[in-house]
Amino acid sequence: MELRQHDSLFHDNAAALNCGRNAFAYILENLGVKKIHLPKYICPAMLQPLHKLQIYYDFYSINKDLEPDQNFTVDSGEYILYINYFGLKNGTAQKLAQKYTNTIIDNAQAFFDLPYSHTPTFYSPRKFFGVPDGGFAYVNSDSSLSLPQDDISFERCVHLLKRIELGASEGFSDFRSHEQEFDNRSMACMSRLTKRILLNIDYEWVQSKRNKNFNELHSALQKFNLLSPIIDGATITGPMMYPYLCDNKHLRERLQKNNIFTPIYWPQISEMGNGLNVFESHLAEHLIPLPIDQRYNRGDMHRIVSVIKEFNE
Repeated sequence: MELRQHDSLFHDNAAALNCGRNAFAYILENLGVKKIHLPKYICPAMLQPLHKLQIYYDFYSINKDLEPDQNFTVDSGEYILYINYFGLKNGTAQKLAQKYTNTIIDNAQAFFDLPYSHTPTFYSPRKFFGVPDGGFAYVNSDSSLSLPQDDISFERCVHLLKRIELGASEGFSDFRSHEQEFDNRSMACMSRLTKRILLNIDYEWVQSKRNKNFNELHSALQKFNLLSPIIDGATITGPMMYPYLCDNKHLRERLQKNNIFTPIYWPQISEMGNGLNVFESHLAEHLIPLPIDQRYNRGDMHRIVSVIKEFNE
């Protein structure tokens, strides 16, 4: 494939694996984790590596600042997982890593936030770029697992190709089918195809474009967004999306009617039965992740703003 190749995957010092949850599993196995404390507001798929590895876990709540609402007692073999929510909580991630040496950071929503010191951290590049799979893992360990051969990715690109030629809605069913395949994906090295694509990305441009789109939305929606206090106190480093939180769950439907499609974080979370608090439940029901990625421009951001402002009138 005659693609222009750069010399960096951005996370060149990390182990390159075939998906984000296997990057998490890679860290768990390397560290010999026996028990882990997880936030209640979490993607249910993150439990899959724990079940496979038979690692005990329990849950903690987060407060309205997206931070743990408790202190931890962490024994040998125990770890705390903290999610850098929406790419806005890198400061909190660093503070936790300083306070608790047995901390693992989930940067799946913060590709451009480099790991703090020697803190185990993992990433999911497919949430930021047009790649079918892939994951990166930084491990604070003297030993590392030997990985099997490279994964194969070419058959997982249908939804990406359909999106280019037919639009996002036409590739959605393929995307859903592709997502289900991750449930049984064995750990492997990142595929050569995914690496080749990642080596062709201008990361500086992508980060800048995401920042511009994010700031465009925030300048217009700041007074409506219940998460504005968190956003105002954060350093913006090319986040995955713009987290818009309001009290009206019908806004998503209005956006969809205007061909603005937004995911739900996370649709299966209510089935976990882990007792979300009021704030966590509000996030699960009302958070709208607005698109800001590098495919969109200022005009796209203005269109999103106009639909939301019209809905609020």
